[in-house]
Amino acid sequence: MKKLGFEQQGSSTYLVYELGPEDAVDSMGLGMILNNRIPGFAPAVLTQFDDKKQLKYDVTARVPASQYLLGTVNKKRILGVFSGVLRAFSAAEDYMLDTRTIALEMDGIFTDVATADTVLLCVPVIDQRGEAQSDLPLFFKNILFGVQYDEREERDYVTKIMNYLNGSPTFSIPEFKGILDYLASGSLAEASRQQPAPPPPGAVPAAPVSHSAYEAEHSGQAAPVSVPTPMPASISVPKQAEKVSEKMPKAEKAEDSMSLFYLLQHYNKDNHAKYKAQKEEKKSGKKPEKQKTKKQKAAKPTPQPQSAYGFSIPGQTGMPESPAAKAEAMPVAPPPVGAAAPASQPPQQRPMTIPTPAPAPMPPAPAPMSAPMSVPMSVPRSAAAAVEETLYFSENVGDETVLLGREAPVQRLIPHLVRMRNNERIPIDKAVFRLGRDNDYNDYAIMDNRYIGHGHCHILSQDGEFFIVDDNSKNHTQVNGEVIAPGIQVKLAHGYTISIADEKFEFKLY
Repeated sequence: MKKLGFEQQGSSTYLVYELGPEDAVDSMGLGMILNNRIPGFAPAVLTQFDDKKQLKYDVTARVPASQYLLGTVNKKRILGVFSGVLRAFSAAEDYMLDTRTIALEMDGIFTDVATADTVLLCVPVIDQRGEAQSDLPLFFKNILFGVQYDEREERDYVTKIMNYLNGSPTFSIPEFKGILDYLASGSLAEASRQQPAPPPPGAVPAAPVSHSAYEAEHSGQAAPVSVPTPMPASISVPKQAEKVSEKMPKAEKAEDSMSLFYLLQHYNKDNHAKYKAQKEEKKSGKKPEKQKTKKQKAAKPTPQPQSAYGFSIPGQTGMPESPAAKAEAMPVAPPPVGAAAPASQPPQQRPMTIPTPAPAPMPPAPAPMSAPMSVPMSVPRSAAAAVEETLYFSENVGDETVLLGREAPVQRLIPHLVRMRNNERIPIDKAVFRLGRDNDYNDYAIMDNRYIGHGHCHILSQDGEFFIVDDNSKNHTQVNGEVIAPGIQVKLAHGYTISIADEKFEFKLY
């Protein structure tokens, strides 16, 4: 957009477009925006003084979309901007506006911070025509890819919007608006068309709901009663039931050997006779054939793998070791220096020595360095403290000694505001620091003062310098007692006073 600037008239803020003699004005579009309150568009007025014509758009208490979507954004902001753009393009068809005269730019879209209500500008100048309606999907994609989302909320709505923008062959404003309305508030009809979540493992799947039952549920009538189908006679037993018998106590199974506990629980003549005969067999030394077979199997030696060389194979247990392997596995202490080899050592294991000239006498080798000494638990506390307090000069040994009083003063800039009412210190810890009444949008919210706008102003930090910008507020922003124009960066210095409506602050750097 060209030839735009802000102008304040009382408590109202206008975005001004100056019409030049070279501008070809669309008369029908100009008449529509001047004589109608079109939804989705900022109200416009035409002023003329001599040969100077100006189109003025009321953007009071609204911030540009470039400012509104700066920093961390949430679902409310994204859907608010998108819904306002769709509302404007939809109304343009009803009021016979050329959609190419809509300023589809982030600086030409203005949003109310409190309600997220968004309006656009219609500039009925033929040579200032902007994007057409066919470019709306690309405009929305650029916004989705260019913002920083709030990580505290779910971002599945972004995926649903991108799926529609990428998957739909033709872009439909009513259809896309329905998706945004559903994402904002939800819909029972839309939720009923979604696929149900898969049941958990082992759960019995629910019976499908018939169309007549669904209509009866939402119409208030009684649903038809369905008679359950009788279960067939042959039922397959699940595998879990087959294992029940394996988990039963052994006392409840029929066994060849009978215990006294089992006899007391199932006492009768037959069991008593069986238990008596079993006891006599044990006294006589006879054992059941089944138990002998088990003991024979248990006593049977397990074949162990044996190496061809008589040593054990790694990873095998129970392997007998040969005497040679045991001797190799035993640690042998090295003989002292100058001592002869023991006489019991076998001749084949003695190292072969070659006569060489006697070397010059060497000094004794130093003792091996031991690990760093740690203070034992038995050392007295005073000795341990002495070890901990020992300091060594390892760095900055060659630095020059600094004389007292010659140190260079190090001044660190810590920008902050001081609220005059209660002396509250407000650190400015962001590149764009917003001040206003809305708690969700601003970095410092002044909710106890209704004279302050929802998005009143913001402070910019650029290369160590700080500027304040008024965001089209109704009660204005003052620096050192002078009202600043909206949208204009005013530089701040240490000690400046800032008035936001009737709230006063002092800007400090240290």
